[in-house]
Amino acid sequence: MFLQQQIPGQNATVSVFSPNLRPLATVDIPVRMCVRGEVIPVGFSKCVRCAYGKYSWNTSDTICHDCPVGAVCGGGDAVSATDGYWRFQNSTGVCTDSKNPYDNCALNQCLGSSCRGCVQGSQQATVQINSTNNDVLLMLSDTTNYQINETLYAAGISVQVVAVTSDHLVVTASSQLPTVGSVDVYTCQPEVCAVGYVGNLCLQCDVGYTRSGKSSCVGCPTNFALTIFVLILGAIAIVIVIVVLIIMAINKAKKGSSITSILTKIFTSYMQLIVLAESFNVNWPQEVTVMFNTQGLVASPGNKLISIECLMNYYKVKSDIGTINAMSNYYSQLIVFLLLPVVGVLAPVTFWTLRFWMLRSRQFIQDWNHIVKPVNGLISTTDLPAMFEKLQLHPSDLVLLDVRAKTEAGPVPIAEVKHAYLLAIYGETRAKLNLSIVVIMFLIHPSLTNQLFQMFSCSQLGTDADGNALYFMDPDLDVPCYTTSHYRWIYLVGVPGLLALTLGIPIFAYSILHLSRKHLDSLKTKLEYGFLYHGFKLKHFYWEIWYFISLHM
Repeated sequence: MFLQQQIPGQNATVSVFSPNLRPLATVDIPVRMCVRGEVIPVGFSKCVRCAYGKYSWNTSDTICHDCPVGAVCGGGDAVSATDGYWRFQNSTGVCTDSKNPYDNCALNQCLGSSCRGCVQGSQQATVQINSTNNDVLLMLSDTTNYQINETLYAAGISVQVVAVTSDHLVVTASSQLPTVGSVDVYTCQPEVCAVGYVGNLCLQCDVGYTRSGKSSCVGCPTNFALTIFVLILGAIAIVIVIVVLIIMAINKAKKGSSITSILTKIFTSYMQLIVLAESFNVNWPQEVTVMFNTQGLVASPGNKLISIECLMNYYKVKSDIGTINAMSNYYSQLIVFLLLPVVGVLAPVTFWTLRFWMLRSRQFIQDWNHIVKPVNGLISTTDLPAMFEKLQLHPSDLVLLDVRAKTEAGPVPIAEVKHAYLLAIYGETRAKLNLSIVVIMFLIHPSLTNQLFQMFSCSQLGTDADGNALYFMDPDLDVPCYTTSHYRWIYLVGVPGLLALTLGIPIFAYSILHLSRKHLDSLKTKLEYGFLYHGFKLKHFYWEIWYFISLHM
């Protein structure tokens, strides 16, 4: 018997001879190359398998690499993701040096509990060999979480549980376990997403599920009618919130600044801060997350109460048409948000126009001269209260101020008073229209800005075969960044949207207030734009807009 050592991959030449024997021919013995999981240490001429906690995927390595953060390495080339971490198939996650995808690596941490993998036991085990029957025992103080026939992972070796007692597990191992020291015990599951989750980092909701909070997915109602009902209920809730804020703003303009108006302003600003803080990629404590989710129902109802995904999923299941999947969920949602300013203008324009025409038509039908019976057909300023009482009208201070301006010079025909009243109603309606648009824009601006900025937010999830970093959009990790399509969205939608909406809306509001700065105390200006400067000193009318811009920039 003899031993011959040779560099892996090269042939070992053996010549057998003896003085008393006839020389034999030279024999070439092929020596295999190192396989994945083995390295050739410097100064050695043999393949050495990486130990537990190390790994190697390159046969030319001279050292084994440290296991990536978020993974468990069973030795050799075995790398498995632990529960709560995600990676591309056959990758080591994100490494400090993308050109060296083996050292200083970390798997991507999932949000919530959407990623499955190896779960480490709560305690380490010591390995003992039963001298009577050579059974392998894993000694544990608590074995309640283990079952017979369960496959475990200990010190990089797969073991199967054949018996469970109060203080140890009887297992069969594919190879010998270390009997010195303690070993970590893992229960390994396939590296897949949990039920209801799909996509990179298991961040997207599967068909039949919808987003709940920032990272959780919940099942959609199985009844299509219930889905429509929830959708309508959410829309009604949003409309109620907007209407209440508009009514509060109108009443605030009538009554002037008060502690209530200041508290309302503080509360509204606080709600916007909630939307901003919730959008940060921070692992908030559970109590803070619950608070954000609850208060977010009021702060950004469009993101919380309406789940269009469930409605879209219904049509995905009912038809084989793939056009719905053609566009990213983020881009689809962005289009909806970009339409909100249009809806935020058209909806109040439609409502206040119809309301004015109804009021105007009602007054056109009424014969003021017949109802009031003015002396000589003329109305003076002192006659106005009695006139409106007979007409059963309750004009606001703004309308009454405009009508009085018509009669200040002296009595005028009642027809002219009626015309002045209708003009005053038109002016007040227009002021309320402007106020409604201001309130709606004030509400949708934070969410719209957040959506636009997310287009520029990308995270590295791994590297390709050439070592190039792979970036994906944070709001939809299935959409690659810095591609032709991504740049097209940035240049055609993202940049124009930020300029026209994120910056354009506050700048336009400031320009209006600046032009009206000498009339900020008038009833009309208070009604139209007082929502933006109530609670501040008039010389600091711009403060809300400045705060508005700095908050989102």
